[in-house]
Amino acid sequence: MNGWKASLLCGLSAFVLGGNLAWADPAADARACDVLAASPHDSTRPADVAGVAADDVAGPAAVAACEKALASNPDSARITFQLARALALTGQQPQRVFDLDSKASAAGHLMATFNLAASYADGIVVPADPAKAAELRCKVAESGIVLAMSLCGRAYLGGEGIAADGAKAVFWLQKAVDGGDVTAAALLGRVYDEGKLAPADPVKAVALMEKAGRAEDHLWLAHAYEDGKKLPRDPAKAIAHYEAAIRQGSSNAANDLGYAYVEGLLGPQKLEEGVALLKRAAEKNNMYALHNLGRLSDDGKGMPKDAKAAADFHERAAYAGHIDSQLVVAKLYEAGLYRTKNLGTAAYWYVRSGEKTPEIKARLIELYKAGATIPATAPTYRFRLAETAAYAGIPAAQKEVAALYFDGVGVEKNAEKAIAWYERAVESGSTDAMVDLAYLLENGNGIAKDLNRAVLLLEAAAAKDNHYALRNLARFYQEGLTVPPDERRAFDLLQRAVDKGNVTALAELGYFFHVGKTVPADPAAAMKLYLRGAELGDPMAMNNLGYSLAVGEGVPANLNEGLYWLYKGTMLGGDWAPQSLGEIYDAGKAVPFDGAKAAEFYLMALKRKNTVARGILVDKAGAGLKPETLDAIQARLLKEGYSFTPAKGSLPPEAVQALGGYAG
Repeated sequence: MNGWKASLLCGLSAFVLGGNLAWADPAADARACDVLAASPHDSTRPADVAGVAADDVAGPAAVAACEKALASNPDSARITFQLARALALTGQQPQRVFDLDSKASAAGHLMATFNLAASYADGIVVPADPAKAAELRCKVAESGIVLAMSLCGRAYLGGEGIAADGAKAVFWLQKAVDGGDVTAAALLGRVYDEGKLAPADPVKAVALMEKAGRAEDHLWLAHAYEDGKKLPRDPAKAIAHYEAAIRQGSSNAANDLGYAYVEGLLGPQKLEEGVALLKRAAEKNNMYALHNLGRLSDDGKGMPKDAKAAADFHERAAYAGHIDSQLVVAKLYEAGLYRTKNLGTAAYWYVRSGEKTPEIKARLIELYKAGATIPATAPTYRFRLAETAAYAGIPAAQKEVAALYFDGVGVEKNAEKAIAWYERAVESGSTDAMVDLAYLLENGNGIAKDLNRAVLLLEAAAAKDNHYALRNLARFYQEGLTVPPDERRAFDLLQRAVDKGNVTALAELGYFFHVGKTVPADPAAAMKLYLRGAELGDPMAMNNLGYSLAVGEGVPANLNEGLYWLYKGTMLGGDWAPQSLGEIYDAGKAVPFDGAKAAEFYLMALKRKNTVARGILVDKAGAGLKPETLDAIQARLLKEGYSFTPAKGSLPPEAVQALGGYAG
């Protein structure tokens, strides 16, 4: 009795736990997968299943049904292929799709092999391999699958992964045409039209194009019947084919027929019908129609004469890519006949047109000389404008091309070409190029470090009153870089730089007066220079002015105004202003001590690579800062994801290491 009960329980367990397997219906499962995912091109599908077009496959449902079907039919190549198809059409699991297709293909399933070819052609999961794709497609073509015939013929036609062969291309394309492939019909029609891979045969070309019947095929036929070069001219047939293409949504056909009606190319002129067709094409942003409407508006032909409307049409056509309209718009902006005169916009359209005639090059050179600049939002066109002017020998353009190459703006980054252009610009007398090249030589950036030549370049540029050179050369004399330290010379250079409009030099010159270097200390004169620099947007001047006012250093204290300038300098990205704020809040200078704010500003200064902040936090491990500030610094680092064991009131080595990484 006990044994009977045990057997019964085991049987019930098998029924409950293994029911899906015990009661699986492989045929029903396969049927569900077939109905949802079978390919119309698969000859192995059941005879009563029509197959589902790719666009009509119900992705998730098909995947679920085919997963179940494969579980109960694990050796079915057809079901394996259909699961791969369903997954591929839903964009899921590309590696698994490839593996399933490979398995089905190995079992002899031709459509799986066909899909494998697509993986090799497109480089999906595996590296792109056009030769493998062509091999597989032509192998499947031999088995009578029409899609494979078409693609095999195309491979032979264009030499895609296989040696071009006109006879084989014609053979396979014709086989595909016989199987009803319209793309193959259009390709083969063009083969007979061009007469390159097979003898020209207009009759066959026309028959194939008519069989293909796509909008582009009707358009080809319309052109052929209109111009009478390939076929006997027949305006009625041309119109019929234009209209057939228009019914299929071809905006090019609407434009071409509209143009023909306006110009009377297919019989009596039909202005109203022609303009209506052009407007219909323009609604789809057809650049040819937009250009034609601009021309008609300008001429007052078939529509009111309206220069503004004409310019609007041309600008839309220009953005859509019509070269003639781009040149029209360029000339309008250059002459100030459309919206506001804008030489930069004019240059943009000249460059974008891609036209390189002597006339266009001359216009671009003149525009560059006149100060035309293309916005940074169009860097490629900006580079092309500068390059055109650079080859014409304009020093400023040569320097700009060098900078664009160095930064990789509008062109692939190339330090070697950048240096070559800088050298050309220097030879042409560009003092700005001398300054840039001196900077690169000083830092060994893109060129071997050479401080001696850097100084020579700065001296040459400074002799021509380049304010950047004057200011940079002053630094060389202050620091004694390859030249004897000479603070008086540095002061004189900074004074000249200020006189020539260098904003950064204001703070540096002010510091000489502030501390009495080479001149008697004159805090009032320093404050005037700092204020000028601050009002002109220099963060360093804001720092010097703000700190002096906040703590009353050499001038009467004015905390509110001092903090205003320090915070503004910080917001503008300066590295010294947050350093000063950190110092003020840590030391409690003129403000109550605030360790959290001190930590915030010290870390900000460190992030901006301030040398003093790095010296305090990294080199000296926070020596001199209040314990509460050091605790707050550690707390902020931990919050930002750095890992170390904090130490109360001091910076442990791990925290100092983290700060070094924080500084970058």
